[in-house]
Amino acid sequence: MKGPEARIEEIGNRYAKSRGCSVHKGKSPAQRGVPDRMYSHINCGPFLVEYKAPGEKSTAQQIEVQDDMARCGWRIYRDVDGVGMAKQIIDDEINGVPINQRQYKPLSPL
Repeated sequence: MKGPEARIEEIGNRYAKSRGCSVHKGKSPAQRGVPDRMYSHINCGPFLVEYKAPGEKSTAQQIEVQDDMARCGWRIYRDVDGVGMAKQIIDDEINGVPINQRQYKPLSPL
């Protein structure tokens, strides 16, 4: 039986694929803390999502990696802990909703 984080991630992945995104697992053998998934769509380019079980938060190591990647220009969504949240982020990215008009905003470059 899958836990809540895996379930949210799985549904988010299926939804992203149904919207025409390519979906990749974020794995880096040399560095822990890389966000869970990278999505990319012709309308928006790549963006990263760190999935969590409802109410859970990124670890200090994950935050450090996410902040570093955001400084380098990646759009990263931290602590995505619900199916509705995941779908809204994917839709906003694909539809080009201006960041200041989004309910869920990516990390800002520091």
